[in-house]
Amino acid sequence: MAVRETNEHETVVNTPAQRAYSGWMTDVLIYTVVLNLFVEHVDAIVIDSFTISIFTAILLKGLLGLVLRLEDRVHAFFSRQSATRPQL
Repeated sequence: MAVRETNEHETVVNTPAQRAYSGWMTDVLIYTVVLNLFVEHVDAIVIDSFTISIFTAILLKGLLGLVLRLEDRVHAFFSRQSATRPQL
């Protein structure tokens, strides 16, 4: 757990769940801002409401997490395969 001193009488403890939540919220807000900037400046991108842009940002964050997990699994698979590959 991360402990942060605020003053001599008070200590704030951030749990892993709080850190994960703040990371997700930060990422979703950044994705929403970037997505809405593209909506403003690129005519090919059309989003009718702010709610849809937030849902799109959540979807992008979730898909990025899945792709990164898949990438780690593929990397681990090929790392194991190269370790047992026969010598020619």
